[in-house]
Amino acid sequence: MDKRILALTAMGIIFVLIFSGCMGEQKGVLPKEGVSSTIGLTAEQIRDKSVEAMDNVHSYAFDMDIKISIEEQGMRSMDMTGNGRVDLKNKRMHSKIDVGMMGMTISTETYLIDNMQYIMLPTMGWVKNETEANIWEMEDLVKSQKDLMEGIEVKLLGSENINGIDCYIIEMKPNKEEILQLFGQQMGDTSGISSAEIGEMIRSTELKEWIAKDTFLVRRSMADMQMETKGKTLNIEMTIDIYDYNKDMNIELPEEAKNAQDIEDVMKSEI
Repeated sequence: MDKRILALTAMGIIFVLIFSGCMGEQKGVLPKEGVSSTIGLTAEQIRDKSVEAMDNVHSYAFDMDIKISIEEQGMRSMDMTGNGRVDLKNKRMHSKIDVGMMGMTISTETYLIDNMQYIMLPTMGWVKNETEANIWEMEDLVKSQKDLMEGIEVKLLGSENINGIDCYIIEMKPNKEEILQLFGQQMGDTSGISSAEIGEMIRSTELKEWIAKDTFLVRRSMADMQMETKGKTLNIEMTIDIYDYNKDMNIELPEEAKNAQDIEDVMKSEI
């Protein structure tokens, strides 16, 4: 997978996380059930209430399923499944991800404790890496994009029960300019791809969210993106289920990870 494909894949994954509000701000407690009347709400009102509700999130768990296909001379595909827990208040995260590609499955486990990332790699064991910037400030990214989210076109598709919770189904179709506002500069800085180039690569983007009728918290996000570069078409389909909002996560670094090697030292020894 070349650099552009990797950048586009990362862009797609970040897209659904941002719009689902997974990195919501830690401002308080969940809204009480039954407080707000939901009779006759418009799609825009549901969206705005959800943005407000997600501001009160300080912890959550998630399951994700991502399917990526690359169309060029042949078809290549990659499946990612995983789950995780996030404690924004105490700056702790734990996730497990399985990646299936070319008949092989690679499993990784990651902890994020404050600004230190610990990763269990199949061939290296536990390695650690201090993040260059405060990764928890991704929380502020959602805050800064609130006005943008409030202006995105939405459509109420109906209702559906998700894991025992009655939810509204909201469809969002951000246009190319709105997507570039979110990701153009960030992706350009990290991948060498400019905002203009990203704009040319995007073919279509759709997002659906299942929003709980009682709390207005996002319970499921689904994204479908299609991008194209240098004759290669990249399709990303992603589903994320979010649950256990504001529960105690009790994320502790395992003993074996405490002796993790610095990833820079490991890479130097491999040269």
